[in-house]
Formats: sequence, C-alpha cells, structure tokens
Amino acid sequence: MSNEQDIAQYMNQVGQSAREASREISKLTTNQKNQGLLAIAELLDSSKAALESANNKDLATGKENGLSDAMLDRLALTPARIDG
Repeated sequence: MSNEQDIAQYMNQVGQSAREASREISKLTTNQKNQGLLAIAELLDSSKAALESANNKDLATGKENGLSDAMLDRLALTPARIDG
C-alpha cells in the first residue's frame, strides 16, 4: 500500500469516527455537553507544558522542512492560544 493510500485510509477512518461521535454527542443534553467542554478545558490547562514542548518540536521540524514563517505562526501554540 502506498503512502497516499495510507493517508486516504486514515482520513476515511477519521471521518467515520467523527460522524459516529457527532451522532453520540447529539444525544447529550446541553448541560452534559458543557460539562464535557469544561473537562476538556481543564485537561488542556493541566497539559500546557507538555503541549508547548510537543509543539516546539513540531515547529522545529516544520522549520527544518521549509514551512513558511506564516505557516509556522499558524501552527504555534502560545499560552494565549491554548487559553483561548
């Protein structure tokens, strides 16, 4: 299987999983959705250091591979962006 086929297969799986998740989420109450979003926000907040470290590695790899400054800026996770 070629790399393009692997990517296409992966993207199809991601799409299918997203459709399944959206069906399950649509069954939740507003309160349940809000509680889920708050839990995600807490996890992101408690993982800031790890997120920033991983992002810095990704940015370095992107720079090595010739990504433009504009693209690198879009990919950068600053504390403000994480808080947002």
